[in-house]
Amino acid sequence: MLSTIALPLAAASCVVGLLSQYAQRPTDETLRNRSTPGRTAYMLPEDRQGVDGYIAALSCRDIGQVWTVHWQGRTARLMVYDCAGDARTRAWMQRGNVLGEVDYYTARDWGIVGRAVEGVVCRDATPTP
Repeated sequence: MLSTIALPLAAASCVVGLLSQYAQRPTDETLRNRSTPGRTAYMLPEDRQGVDGYIAALSCRDIGQVWTVHWQGRTARLMVYDCAGDARTRAWMQRGNVLGEVDYYTARDWGIVGRAVEGVVCRDATPTP
């Protein structure tokens, strides 16, 4: 079950759960596909300044949003770059309380390749354009 954390002011909602990760090849392929016009219905915005990495979310509607992710004293601004593509993946994420899957490079930098970790995901109160 998701826990919601109330924060003052800006953060609309934060939840505690697991962060999984993509392998290197799917990370690279997803970034390429979401950055090439006509390859997918959900494109990433060209302006990605201030983004530390990427995260896959449950809903495709979140693609392009920037979430603040906290894990063991680290904070990163991650852009949603992919989503659960089928019912099986959505069910796995919901059943396992998986908030998102960080890209391979973020997972490598955080030292979490190959294992899920507990983290906090906050959606900014103001959606990104």
